[in-house]
Amino acid sequence: MTDSVPESSWAGLLAERREQPVVLGLRLPVRPSEQGLTGSFLALGMDQRRWWVKPPNQGEMDFALVTEYVVGKAGALIGAPTCDNSVIEIDAAFDGWEFAPGRRLRAGLGHGTLEVDAAIEERPNLKYRNEDDNRARQAGIYALHDWCWGSDQQWLHSTTQENSIYSHDHGFYFPPASWRWEAMRPATGACVRRATRGVPGSSARWKASMLSTPS
Repeated sequence: MTDSVPESSWAGLLAERREQPVVLGLRLPVRPSEQGLTGSFLALGMDQRRWWVKPPNQGEMDFALVTEYVVGKAGALIGAPTCDNSVIEIDAAFDGWEFAPGRRLRAGLGHGTLEVDAAIEERPNLKYRNEDDNRARQAGIYALHDWCWGSDQQWLHSTTQENSIYSHDHGFYFPPASWRWEAMRPATGACVRRATRGVPGSSARWKASMLSTPS
């Protein structure tokens, strides 16, 4: 059995890290959404790759765009098999395009998930453990799911890569009730105190702001 990793080896590693998101432009919508609460539609990015885009300006569902970005990047940080993701800038030239039945696109910043080649979706059980390197990939999925309060779990398998598994659609990860602060606070308070233990200066001020109720 592998020994557990001591807290001293990882505590505080993320405290001072900052990332400026790379924003990718939308070149052309390809296909409207066929299902899903956030109306993800297939699009071509300025990088000539195909992305599934969750558009902005959807009221209470806008929290899912932030969750998608954070969980995708967190997964990449620990080597979990999340799809590549990016902030997607939607130009005003696409205003009015019907991305889902009765719903029109508006300019703003959305979230993009890179299309997985020849993908099939499975939910909620993990499958094809003995194919490709899915034993290791599924271990990463377990870690990400536990770390980020996973919910509404959904997996993609690339049929051209021996059913290699990917975790996707993380809009309902993190604490329940759609990020409503009062529901999150009991869980996040303890985590913030633990993660920022002993961190001085600006991070300490950030910790204080996280533990106080926003106006």
